[in-house]
Amino acid sequence: MKKMLRSKRITATIIIAALLVMFGKGNSYTKTVHAESEKTISGLGTGAISNPTPGAGGWSYVYYGTYDGSAMKYRVLDKAATQFNTNTTMLLDCDSTIINKRFDDDSNEWEGSEIKGWLNGNDFYGNTDVFTAQENAAITRSTKGAASSGDGIGFQDLDYAPLAGEHIFLLDAVEATRPSYGYANKESSDDTRKKSGTGTWWFLRSPNSRNPYFVGDVYESGTIDDYYVYYDDSVSPAFNLNLSSVIFSSVISGTAGSAGAEYKLTIADDELNITPGTVTRAGTTITVPYTLTGTSAGDATRVSVLIMDSEYSAGTAVTSGYTYLKLSGGTSGSGTFTLPDAYADKICGTDYYAYILAEDENTGNATDFASAPTSIVVPDPTYCTITFDANGGTVTSTSGTTGADGKLTSLPTPDYARHVFKGWRTEASGGTQVTTDTVFTSNETIYAQWDEIPVVSYEVIFKVINGSWNDGTTADKKVTLSGYKGDVLKLAESQIPEVGNKPGNNYQEGSWDTEPIPEMIVNEDKTFTYTYKAKEEEAPKIEVEAPVKEPTENVVARIFFSGIKVVQKNGNFRISWDKTEGVSKYEVYMTYCGSQYAKKPVVTTTNNKVTIKKLKGKKLNLKKNIKIYVAAYDGSGNSVGKTVSSHVAGKDSKKYTNPKEIKLTTKALTLSKGETVAVKATLKYESKEKKQVGDGHAAKLRYASTDPGVATVDKNGTVTAVDSGNCTIYVYSVNGLAKRVSVTVN
Repeated sequence: MKKMLRSKRITATIIIAALLVMFGKGNSYTKTVHAESEKTISGLGTGAISNPTPGAGGWSYVYYGTYDGSAMKYRVLDKAATQFNTNTTMLLDCDSTIINKRFDDDSNEWEGSEIKGWLNGNDFYGNTDVFTAQENAAITRSTKGAASSGDGIGFQDLDYAPLAGEHIFLLDAVEATRPSYGYANKESSDDTRKKSGTGTWWFLRSPNSRNPYFVGDVYESGTIDDYYVYYDDSVSPAFNLNLSSVIFSSVISGTAGSAGAEYKLTIADDELNITPGTVTRAGTTITVPYTLTGTSAGDATRVSVLIMDSEYSAGTAVTSGYTYLKLSGGTSGSGTFTLPDAYADKICGTDYYAYILAEDENTGNATDFASAPTSIVVPDPTYCTITFDANGGTVTSTSGTTGADGKLTSLPTPDYARHVFKGWRTEASGGTQVTTDTVFTSNETIYAQWDEIPVVSYEVIFKVINGSWNDGTTADKKVTLSGYKGDVLKLAESQIPEVGNKPGNNYQEGSWDTEPIPEMIVNEDKTFTYTYKAKEEEAPKIEVEAPVKEPTENVVARIFFSGIKVVQKNGNFRISWDKTEGVSKYEVYMTYCGSQYAKKPVVTTTNNKVTIKKLKGKKLNLKKNIKIYVAAYDGSGNSVGKTVSSHVAGKDSKKYTNPKEIKLTTKALTLSKGETVAVKATLKYESKEKKQVGDGHAAKLRYASTDPGVATVDKNGTVTAVDSGNCTIYVYSVNGLAKRVSVTVN
């Protein structure tokens, strides 16, 4: 069986070699680019990296170096190995095979073999296209004279091959079966030893004890056996890293501390040095001057700060007890950082330790490099006494003490009569604003600054129109209210004049445009006007002819009782009324309240609606109140009725509003002769904040009967049954809206 496998293996090797010559390896090339980034770290040294699951893989991975332009990914077999060096190291085993080569031409001894020479010579370890000078320096020599405690069973025909100071080596069979390295402790097939790359079979360094032409080999199935030294097989390098060279580890895939996580390392660069200058402190803002030297100084992309609970030593591997910060300013020679609150009141060198280091960050999974962390001394916190000078005012607290951050936790509020506090400043006049974010570095006095509150005066004028005051005078009365800006100034009762009597019977009782009342707040010049208004011309009366059984030719019965509906839109009045049978023509009369109706109508129409845009040749003034009525005529030109006079508040009026609906408690009445009943009506308004046009224009509600011979109605809406028959009672609002109540008298 073994000979058959070897025969097949030889054939497979020849085919793979031919394909590699024809097509190349096909691996992507990852170029290292120096670039500043917002770097994060998973731990100091190898602190975040976990060991494998014993006998079952579960490795963490580290990218280290490149081969043929592709990043090399290594399995972490032991993050703290002690079998290969007097110092603890991190043992790495390549996750794939990288090249097909023979072990040697005629010997299975590791010492002196061709493969050992290739791995440790200028083709691999010494090749700067594989490892940078810094990566090369971090790979430590490995010495292991015999199999150690914890190694696996290996393979029965294979001897152990000692290591004598090599940098790069192949695993021995006992190492490829060591459970703590994640490999199964058996020689038979096992998935943990399977690898891909240039081939799926890979050399071990273990010689066959019975045949000098055979050396240890891992087959495609993961079985450990042996293979010809002089035939090509795949190579999977291993080496140990000096832990003192590993400064940080950063996760680039997966979760730190978990199986399968992939890391890149930050390795010490002996040619990158940083020397700090004198560190200064302002609160928690720390300024660090520094100098970069060494041949790698030009590659530095950032300067970082380490704050640690204990002193740093090379090789420190922890995931807690530190804070990693970026120093501002790039690599300009000076930068700042903010000391974390946890250390603000602590003493550097006793309670915590601070370090700076220059870093050369590289993109992707390429290794980063850094100078050795260099200690800095952060000055002790300064607690400053700040004196508060009220600068003419008073203040309850005259001084305060800053915290370790150099800031005051609060500032007192001073007081100064008739002044407004502007804030605290560093000078009595001018200076810099002081807040709880201001950082003090020494004892200081700060000053309150003020704005004097100005005196304000408001003039209140009282006017009387068409009349006089109760003292008989007609001149304006004036009151001046004075105080400081912000004071609440109010009218006193004694400052409001009393009005006299109306000047004559042709005047209505007067009223204020805005009524002045005691305790009214005044915050601007005001004028209050009391006006006695001349009585308006009465609206055209509704003339109702008494019904006659045999009307003569000269008597025309009233048939037009319509209300008026007004819609105000786009500065126009759209006026409509009921279309009444027997009416051939309508005349619309319209004027501003307080003026007489013109003798000629504004519009004559045969329709039951009109739109009026102008009055007296000008656009309608919708801040004023307007009155309207419509007269109706039959085909012979005889008057058959007039509407009530509609008094409408313009929609731009600041004081008045219009009814929008009449609500009745009943729509029909049945009465006996002599019986009386009141029609009850209520109004809904367009605005609750304004008032209705007053009774001086027209009554709030008006009533009319279409047949007073059947039933009459008075000004209060009381209906009296006169004689048997039917009629209609109309209820009108001040703006001409109408509702009807049908009446039947038995």
